[in-house]
Amino acid sequence: MEIENNSELISANFKDKPLIVKILTDSFKNDPCLNWLVENVSNKNKLKVIVNYVVDETLCTGNIYFTNDKKAVVLWKNENQEKFSFQFIKRNLSFLFQMGIKC
Repeated sequence: MEIENNSELISANFKDKPLIVKILTDSFKNDPCLNWLVENVSNKNKLKVIVNYVVDETLCTGNIYFTNDKKAVVLWKNENQEKFSFQFIKRNLSFLFQMGIKC
């Protein structure tokens, strides 16, 4: 994929999550490091679970941007700590139950 040097980034939000998840899942489906990290996880959708978790976390504590053609994304996390909230607990417990203790 070729990205123009003069392309502008477009800020993403929660309504863009399905496209963000698709782009990242497609991009990392054959990543050997990621596959090694989750090889003992029995959930057949383990990559999608991880991507959903990271996207949700980044949308809460950082920023996500698209290229202007919406074919690529960048996740920008900063040092801001997410506030302890119901959403925080729900996301982390959901991840744990979907991925298992081994992960």
